[in-house]
Amino acid sequence: MSGTIHNLLRLSFLIICLSYLTACKQSPEPVTESQSADSAPAWYSTQSIDAPGHWVGFGDALTLEQAKALARADLAATFKAEIRGSLRIEQNLEGDTLEQRAKTRIDQFTSAEFDDLRTLKSEQQAGRYYLVLGYDHRPLHQRLVSRLQAESSSTSEAQQLPPTSSLYQQLQTSLGRVPALQLHHERDRYLLSGSGVSEAVRDGEIELLLPRPQSADIGLSLNPTQSVYAPEALFTVKIQAARPGYLSYVQVFGNGETVLMFANHRVNQSENMIYPDPRQYDGLVTELPPGHSATSLQHLVMVCPDRRDLSRLEPVSTRANEQYRSFLLGEWNRLFDGCDGMALVQSIRQ
Repeated sequence: MSGTIHNLLRLSFLIICLSYLTACKQSPEPVTESQSADSAPAWYSTQSIDAPGHWVGFGDALTLEQAKALARADLAATFKAEIRGSLRIEQNLEGDTLEQRAKTRIDQFTSAEFDDLRTLKSEQQAGRYYLVLGYDHRPLHQRLVSRLQAESSSTSEAQQLPPTSSLYQQLQTSLGRVPALQLHHERDRYLLSGSGVSEAVRDGEIELLLPRPQSADIGLSLNPTQSVYAPEALFTVKIQAARPGYLSYVQVFGNGETVLMFANHRVNQSENMIYPDPRQYDGLVTELPPGHSATSLQHLVMVCPDRRDLSRLEPVSTRANEQYRSFLLGEWNRLFDGCDGMALVQSIRQ
């Protein structure tokens, strides 16, 4: 009973936070109230627009900026209703799962107003602006598929999405092909662009971009072996290489930072190694990003037939809570083409 009460209290707290965030964002500055007019476009008067997979908000005013502000406020009310409805449905979930899903929805809500809203339709009539803003709430591969199907697939650029990533496989299944997509980082997020399309990768979707190589010639494990690791826990990485070559080890954090642990270590056939060297270090330390209660860390080891230039990857730091700026998932194919690899995901949670 005490566990149930504790979960309900955490749920109530999250809903209160969401309500607070919504109230703050609905009124960033005074705006002109929407006014009905006989001259309004028919699509606006009926408040209907063909936008599958979108939450929408309508606004009209004497200036374009005021109309957008009203549309954002209208859309915020939709966010609030949809997210609260989802939370009520999930009240039967147990433990941290409910809290994590609730936080994910709140994070999406707070970031979407600034980064992911699109003007789906706008019109000026009788000196007044009418428009509708939309937020596409579908999964990343569905957002891409809906846009790629309507665009030309011709491009001369190389594919930057790792073929072993979940997103690559989802697009292959949905489209029967994977258009060449460029993966780059700007304004603190990854963007996928190509074939006339540009799509932001949202919080919680980074893992879809990560390479997931699974070579039978490489063994990779953590010691101790746990399903979930606590913050500031010590662990070591055991690597087994069945073939000779040059071994490199990269960590990818939950926000997509790529951190080089070591590069081009010469290994012989059937060689085992433990990192870091237990004769010199107690182990690696798990860390949570500031303000987060959970994260994931992907360990990637690659054995290449020759040495690779990995100088663009930021080297690991010995300082706690180091902020890295090496967002280079888009260069993965170029850096490790022709190499064997193995991936392992580590969950870290308070």
